[in-house]
Amino acid sequence: MMSQPNQPEEEEESPRSLEDNYRIQDAEQVLEQLRQSLGRNDLRIHSFRQNYYSLSLLTRFYETHMIPHFPLEDERDSLEDWIECLDPNNDNNPNNNNKNNDNDDDDDEEQRGPLMDILLLVGGNESSIIILAGVAFEYYQQAQCGLVSYVTVHRDYRGRGIMKRLHPLAIQALQSLHRQQQQQQQQQQQQQQLGGSGGSSSSSTMIRAIFAETNTVDAANESHDDVMARHQALWKLGYRRLEFPYAQPPLGTDQDSFDDVMLLVYQGNTNDNDNPCWFSEWKIPTCVPYDYVIDFFQSVFGYDNTITTTTTTTITTTTT
Repeated sequence: MMSQPNQPEEEEESPRSLEDNYRIQDAEQVLEQLRQSLGRNDLRIHSFRQNYYSLSLLTRFYETHMIPHFPLEDERDSLEDWIECLDPNNDNNPNNNNKNNDNDDDDDEEQRGPLMDILLLVGGNESSIIILAGVAFEYYQQAQCGLVSYVTVHRDYRGRGIMKRLHPLAIQALQSLHRQQQQQQQQQQQQQQLGGSGGSSSSSTMIRAIFAETNTVDAANESHDDVMARHQALWKLGYRRLEFPYAQPPLGTDQDSFDDVMLLVYQGNTNDNDNPCWFSEWKIPTCVPYDYVIDFFQSVFGYDNTITTTTTTTITTTTT
């Protein structure tokens, strides 16, 4: 169970968690490993879903990690979008079950959107907080896929194995979000069946895939060395490039798509029994990344946008 620090009195944000059954099981063990390896007993791991929502901590992470590491606005989610996704008192939050249900159509639209969390490795006390690292991720409910959207480490703590330990917790968390949503879906289907409406289940206990994005060497905002260093870091975390023509859908309705980016899929580490490869023979059905891209697009432009699709059985290979 993740460490549950007492919320400081000066915090005005809500300590209410978004759900009771969202758990990241190995957090305490990982935290102890990080404390020993970094020689800091003041460290804690903070989840905005499992611990408490803090606007001040979220803003600090955004300003000290996101803006410096992702300077282009078209590549970076806005802080306002994060607040909307994470604030449990926000009516647009997909997990806010206390919202006013005056407009069922709007509520249904919101409930279909991606679920988000951010894991932070935090040190210091309330008067001198330092954020050593962070992982932001989203679960796309319609595609049943995850996205590790941002991975950052403080420049003074790079190369010390922080993300090697923190990143697997994000994988666990995404799997937990998937199981939670599948259980809710099954309960709803059972209620519908009892009511005589029928219906069948297509749920799975295993998330379909976990994706990530990274700039290509053609991206103009980074040096070649910086891009290659990020590629190497993501490789070590278990990501492999998909041979899949990809442009990042716009992050907002007033933004353009971003072309100098490639889509990666999490395969785990073939030398680690805890992270086995999810796709055999380095292949993945094209319907999986396709469904993810459609869900990504509709999460921005609305799920009432009908997209005509054609089923295909073509297999997309990943690089080794």
